[in-house]
Amino acid sequence: MNLSVAREHVMAATTPPQTAIDRPWNGTTEDCDACRAETPHEVTIEIRAESPDPENAGCSREPYRIATCHLCGDETVLRMNNA
Repeated sequence: MNLSVAREHVMAATTPPQTAIDRPWNGTTEDCDACRAETPHEVTIEIRAESPDPENAGCSREPYRIATCHLCGDETVLRMNNA
């Protein structure tokens, strides 16, 4: 096997599948209800204001876990502080 063929083989083995979203894949896989399979996901934490009142928005911020499927783009949002 020559060097260029070996390089292509390594790239094919380490490159994530074609994605529905334009974000880098961090290697996380999760079950996707829409795809009905374990698929590559991007997982981020986002601080969201829960109050519709702009005056109270600073006091009503909570962390949310957002998982986005790289194949179909389906997004799962989970509130982290359920106190």
